[in-house]
Amino acid sequence: MFKVISSALITVFMLLPLASAQSESPVGDWHGTLSSPAGSLRLIFQVEQVSDEYSASIVSVDQGGAVIPMMINVDGSAVQFTNTQYDINYQAELNGNEMTGTFRQFGNEFPDFTLVREE
Repeated sequence: MFKVISSALITVFMLLPLASAQSESPVGDWHGTLSSPAGSLRLIFQVEQVSDEYSASIVSVDQGGAVIPMMINVDGSAVQFTNTQYDINYQAELNGNEMTGTFRQFGNEFPDFTLVREE
């Protein structure tokens, strides 16, 4: 009996990291405000998944809802968004419903830029 219970517990503990990794999906609408001396800019990062592929875009709320298509790379909890046309690079760590990292565009750097997933 003890052997069956301990085997079941070992199986559960082995599956916990898998469940945690699956819950760290970047899919959803991520809201954040980019602040600079020139003012604030509300952004929504939209991430979708079809099969094993992710697609992403940024909606610039304060610029008439302009939509910027983004390339996205996900490696565990590390997420990177890029757009070469607008020289955008955002490298972040995904932690539940928050993503925090450095946003860069045209030589400007905004460290500790945080996005929060809206559900």
